[in-house]
Amino acid sequence: MPDPEVEQAEVEQASVLPAGLRAALTALPLLSAVVAVAVAGRTWRQVGTVAVTGDQLTSDLARGLGLLSLAAWALLLVVGGTGRRVVGVLEALIGAGLVAVVATSDSLPTGLQDRGVTEAALASAPLHSAGWLALAAAILLVLGGATLAVLARRWPPRGSRFTRSRTEPENPRETRDIWAAMDRGEDPTVDPDGEPPAN
Repeated sequence: MPDPEVEQAEVEQASVLPAGLRAALTALPLLSAVVAVAVAGRTWRQVGTVAVTGDQLTSDLARGLGLLSLAAWALLLVVGGTGRRVVGVLEALIGAGLVAVVATSDSLPTGLQDRGVTEAALASAPLHSAGWLALAAAILLVLGGATLAVLARRWPPRGSRFTRSRTEPENPRETRDIWAAMDRGEDPTVDPDGEPPAN
C-alpha cells in the first residue's frame, strides 16, 4: 500500500516551479525597475531644440516609482510564500502606476513656458525611445508582479537554516538529573558501577 506521506511529498515536489523560471520571475521586476530609473533622466520628448526629460515630464514620479519597485524587490530576498505574493501584488500596482505616469507625460511641466514650449507643441511631440522603454518596463513590471503573485505558492519552502529550531529535549527529567549530578560533584559520564562508558 503506498505511503500517503510519500505521495504528498511527491505531489508537492512536482508542483514546485523549476529553478530557471523562479530566477526569471525574480529578475524581471528588478530589471524593469532598473530600466525605469535609468531612463527617467533621459529625453522623452523633443520640442524644437528643447529636450524634455522623463523627470521633468513626470515631476520625478517615474523615477520615484522605479525606486519604490527596487525597494519592494529587495523584500523578495527575505520573505516567504505569503510575503512573496504580497510583493508580487505591490510590484504589479507600481507598474500600473508607472504605465499611467508615462501615458500622461504630455502635460507641460512648470518652467518650460519660459523656453517657448507650449502645451500643444509638447502634446504633439512624439515619445522618444527612452519614454517607450519606460512604458515597456512598466508593462513588464505589471506582468511580472502579477505572475509572481499567482505562482508564489509554488516556490519551495525556505531551508531550515533560515528557521529557528525549537526542539525540546527528549527526556527533560533526564537532563535535570544530569545537571543535579554535576551540582553534587559527580561525573555524569561515568556509569553508576564506576566504569567509564565504552567508546
